[in-house]
Amino acid sequence: MAVPMATPTTTLGYSALYPLAKRVTYYPQFVLGLTFSWGAIMGYPALGIDLLSNMPALTSAACLYASCVSWTVLYDMIYAHMDIKDDAKVGIKSIALKHDADTKKVLTGLATVQVGFLAAAGFASGAGPLFYLGSCGGAIAALGIMIKRVNLKSVNNCWWWFVNGCWITGGTIGLGMGADYVHRYSTRDQEIEGTDAA
Repeated sequence: MAVPMATPTTTLGYSALYPLAKRVTYYPQFVLGLTFSWGAIMGYPALGIDLLSNMPALTSAACLYASCVSWTVLYDMIYAHMDIKDDAKVGIKSIALKHDADTKKVLTGLATVQVGFLAAAGFASGAGPLFYLGSCGGAIAALGIMIKRVNLKSVNNCWWWFVNGCWITGGTIGLGMGADYVHRYSTRDQEIEGTDAA
């Protein structure tokens, strides 16, 4: 029987902490990442996988969760640049204020962490070359282009990349996963047919 790794109370707890975190830390986006990323873990029990008794699945789920947290912080850092002047005036803290002079370096670091954990999740779950090429390679390309092109001084440009960048990156990750899934199951079906024929 699958054991849930999160509850509505957990998610609500993180959600309640997020506005408060803006008053006490420059990294409230990390709290937001912890909240938004629970779905990465909950998908496993939803498929009937007991994470507490399946170490490869637990490792994969933990790595995928860490990847999603990094991704959330990355995107919300771009979003935070839209409010950076207002936040400074009212005394609200954010990662954008803390690292304004080095934002693109921090974004690059977050992207590296995100793709690294994504690759580790794939390794733990036995993903094939199409996952690494499509999902990991696609994420590197999409995030690299976004980080290079986003104009952090333009509210409209930050908004465009915040809204569309997640679809572009998420789309490449999803396509890579889908291609890997189709390839693995078509190969499995061929192996089954070959065994039956023998």
